[in-house]
Amino acid sequence: MKADLYTAHARTGGAGGLAHRTAAGFVVLTSADGDDIIALIEDEQNESDLIDQVVAMAQTNGPAAFAMLFTAGGDMYLVASGAARITLTSPSSHVTMRPVNDQVLVHALSAGINESAATIRLHVEDVASDAMTNVEFQAGTVQAGSVEVAIGGAVMSDATDTAAALIEDPATAEDVTALEPTPAAEEAADVMPEVEPVVIIPPSHEAPMAAAEPVSAEPALVPTAAPAVAQPAPARVGTVMVLGVNCSQGHHNHPDAVYCSQCGTKMGVHHTTVLTNGPRPPLGVLVVDDGTTYSLNKDLVIGREPTSHDDVIAGTASPMILTDDSLSLSRKHARVVLDDWSVAVQDLNSSNGTYISRSGQTETWAKLEPGSTTSLEPGDRLRVGGRIIQVELHHVR
Repeated sequence: MKADLYTAHARTGGAGGLAHRTAAGFVVLTSADGDDIIALIEDEQNESDLIDQVVAMAQTNGPAAFAMLFTAGGDMYLVASGAARITLTSPSSHVTMRPVNDQVLVHALSAGINESAATIRLHVEDVASDAMTNVEFQAGTVQAGSVEVAIGGAVMSDATDTAAALIEDPATAEDVTALEPTPAAEEAADVMPEVEPVVIIPPSHEAPMAAAEPVSAEPALVPTAAPAVAQPAPARVGTVMVLGVNCSQGHHNHPDAVYCSQCGTKMGVHHTTVLTNGPRPPLGVLVVDDGTTYSLNKDLVIGREPTSHDDVIAGTASPMILTDDSLSLSRKHARVVLDDWSVAVQDLNSSNGTYISRSGQTETWAKLEPGSTTSLEPGDRLRVGGRIIQVELHHVR
């Protein structure tokens, strides 16, 4: 997301923390114990290693809550730690982010946002939109529990906005995995190394309740319920973002990758030293016994007629259509499940079961428990009906 924080309109609300704005355009919000990190940012705002210094302080003796907006190369980024919370509202999105597991979140705000106009709000306490101070937040430090920044001509929220539209309940907000830096930071233009966008997860929305059916005086006939069939969780829609490192060509890779899975570049010297979330590359391929290959870039439903599976219809999984002369392959037989960098398999209550043979155990086959998920490793083989599938993975944990 392109932004000019030098001229962006910003306002504050509440008094539970400290808000600071630097001459270089940084917008900072901390809990009341944030004097030291504010002083660091003010003193080092023009230094290329500022972000490394900020992350190091936030991890060791930082304030209870910290969030900072800054720009690098015209793009806008976020650093946050502790109990801070961030909401971003644009014409197509409403997103809530917060650090997790006592880590530091380094986030490129361009991920998933196509518009140039947005309102970003930093929180250390809940402050309703109609309680914000409509006075321009200039350089310096003021007491505040929330800071709201409008970029790209976005209009500040007002009292007519629903409070829930800008302030999420922390108990229901979606977590974004925080980013843990490596010891040294790579020198780059402006204030930080080139960073791939991280995942943005929109908050869930409950479906509206259906209208109640009229009550009939006649006793209703209750059909016998069919046995419950265990189904895996639906795959995520769209680009999946995962924590990793970038090669010198900008390709995103597993944190432990020795060579780039996309271009073959040796990792280690030129990749981003601060771990970031970026678009997940294909995790490998499945090779069927007839030589057909299927890329592992999303969940796969395996069977004679996998196109009838609900998630294939919804587009959250791809069909892997196989024929089987032994007639022992079910219409929806098994599912290969992708979760971050991991690959697993699940039997979909098939008639004849799904079997796995671990790498190096060519004659040993173990039957999977229906509905359970089993992790896959490079070299594993799957048997579904009369077909054999070889598992080739790019990444090994």
